[in-house]
Amino acid sequence: MKTLRYFIVLSVIGFSTSVFADDSIREKAEQVNRNIWGRFISSDNTMFDYVGTNGEVSIPTAEECEKCMPNALGWWSPIENGGYFGGIYLISQCMRYENAKTPENKEKVKRLIQGLYKLQDVGNTPGFIARGVSADGKTTYPISSADQTMPFIIGLWRYLKTDIPNEKERAECQERLFRHVETIKKNDWILYGTRKEYVNDSLSKPVYLSIAHILFVLWIMDDLTDDPSWRNLFVKLLDPNDPVGAVRRKNLVACNQVSPAGAAWIVSTCQYGLYVMYPNEPDPELKQIFKDSLENTARMAVKSIEGYKNYNPEISKNFTPDWRKMMPPHREQKTTDEARQLAGEQVRIWNRICPAWGHEKNQIMQPICAAWIVALSHDKNLIDSALPEIKNAILKYDYDIVHYAAFFYVENLIYTLNAVQENQKGVSAKAVE
Repeated sequence: MKTLRYFIVLSVIGFSTSVFADDSIREKAEQVNRNIWGRFISSDNTMFDYVGTNGEVSIPTAEECEKCMPNALGWWSPIENGGYFGGIYLISQCMRYENAKTPENKEKVKRLIQGLYKLQDVGNTPGFIARGVSADGKTTYPISSADQTMPFIIGLWRYLKTDIPNEKERAECQERLFRHVETIKKNDWILYGTRKEYVNDSLSKPVYLSIAHILFVLWIMDDLTDDPSWRNLFVKLLDPNDPVGAVRRKNLVACNQVSPAGAAWIVSTCQYGLYVMYPNEPDPELKQIFKDSLENTARMAVKSIEGYKNYNPEISKNFTPDWRKMMPPHREQKTTDEARQLAGEQVRIWNRICPAWGHEKNQIMQPICAAWIVALSHDKNLIDSALPEIKNAILKYDYDIVHYAAFFYVENLIYTLNAVQENQKGVSAKAVE
């Protein structure tokens, strides 16, 4: 591997107030960490979507996964987002370790990595990242997505940027990451399920999410290898003389596919990739595009931070882990579209049966992810102006009574907002052999 100096921004430069200087913020970070590790991490080291306050969870059986119950996407089940949540949470846990290199923090990172490896191994289709595993520890739902695949890639890359893996562990992680990316590239960037009819995303489309995803994949591969073809493809995709390349440039800046004001959790993964790529981009024109995208997306997201004001802890008490109550309806689903249609019918029932689930997604996940988007923007003025509301949002919730796992984003938010070590103020640089 080439000697490569890379830059990861682990804090935002020049804050007027340090977030960790506030004891109450630091206490909230610990409360989040304690709850995630105490309630949400399975014996397979993957993260459940939702559990009770004492860790109650109803894991789908192998038969239920095989019959696509509640649906082939696994949507609304407690094992819907293992790849997604585990990969994104790994970002903050690597930063936590870098801030305090304790055996406990190191072990948390290694457990999350093992969970991601598990999700890569259980599918019978190369390039497939499972959402989670059933009670038998090996059966999974047949449809994945970019929401699972991108965090898997990001998580493995971020792990490689720590000093945790030994030589053998580093080689395994690289092999897994390279194998996965090479496979989806061979598939023309189409993300297949365990059966060919279960296609659920492509990274090659000239729309915001796909553009941000594929660029970061190519950037990661260029970062980790000596192969110049990854950088060449990266530049080619944004060629202004190519009509599709020009569209990609425009859509990347506009963030016009999915609004961060309504679905910040989807957009935040893209924002993280741009946050990493922007300070490293040698081409001034592309660097300006990344800057414009980061800032525009953050401006679209900032108003959503105020959503924390609509959170009602009484609704969080109205929770059940029994997802089976949303059925009927259930029926065979031969395609991804049929699975989506069924899931759309089921979610209306699930929201009535388990109000805490939807309320926490909307009033915790959305505001906190919007805040993370702002924190990732490299826009000091916007970050400083939003910081009081960001703090209010972090402090709003009692994470001991929250059931939906996405409050893990609070740690991502806090560690992004703050220098993790004295020698990592501003931009942290590390040489990798």
